[in-house]
Amino acid sequence: RRELLGANKQSDGKNWIGMVVPAGRMYADEMDQIANVADTYGDGRIRLTVEGNVLVLGVPDDKLDAALKDCEAIERFELAPRPAMKGTVACAGNQFCGQSKINTKGYAVKYAQMLDEKFDFPNGKDFRMHWTGCPNTCGQIQLGDIGLLGVACKDSEGNVVEGVDIYLGGGIGQTASIGTLYKAKVPIDEGLEAALSEIVVDKYGAVPKGQRKKLFGIF
Repeated sequence: RRELLGANKQSDGKNWIGMVVPAGRMYADEMDQIANVADTYGDGRIRLTVEGNVLVLGVPDDKLDAALKDCEAIERFELAPRPAMKGTVACAGNQFCGQSKINTKGYAVKYAQMLDEKFDFPNGKDFRMHWTGCPNTCGQIQLGDIGLLGVACKDSEGNVVEGVDIYLGGGIGQTASIGTLYKAKVPIDEGLEAALSEIVVDKYGAVPKGQRKKLFGIF
C-alpha cells in the first residue's frame, strides 16, 4: 500500500501533504485551518482517505516548506505519526450512531496513544487497528491487522460493561485476508490494555519503552 502521509510528489510535479486525523474525527476549526492551507499554498483541493485522514493537493515546491509548517501548527494532526495512531480506523461510535455498543472513536484514540506511549516499534512494522461498534462493521474490522468489535460483556464482578471481541489477521492490498476471532468479550476497562500489549509485542515487534536501550547496551 502506498504511503500517503507527509509530503509526496504528484504526477504533475507538485506535491500533496498527508496528515493523520486521529480516528477520523475532525472539528470545524481544524477544517478551517486545512482549507486555509489548501487555498494559500495548494490548488484549493482537499481529499479524505478511506482511513479518515486528510490530503492537501497541488502544493508547488517553492511553497512546500511554508505549507508543512502551517500543517504542523494544527495541534491534533500529524504528518509523521507513531505506528499505532497511524494505523487506527474507527466508525462513528455510539455518540452519533444508535447501533454502536461503544464509543469507538474515543477508545480508538485512547488505546492508540497508550500503545505509542508504552512501546517502541524498532522494526518499523506498520499495523492497522480497526474499531467498529456493532456487527454492521462500518469500521471494517475484518480488514484490520487488529480488529475490535464493540460488545456488551461482564467484568470480573459480574457487571455488564463495554467490551470488545478482538480479531486478528486481516489485511488489504497484496496481503489481503479476512481476520478471525482471537479473543471474545474482553472488558475494555479491565482487560484490553493487557490484550493489545501482548498482541503488539508478539506480532509487531513492540518493545517496552526503555527496554530497547537495555537490550542493546545503550546508555
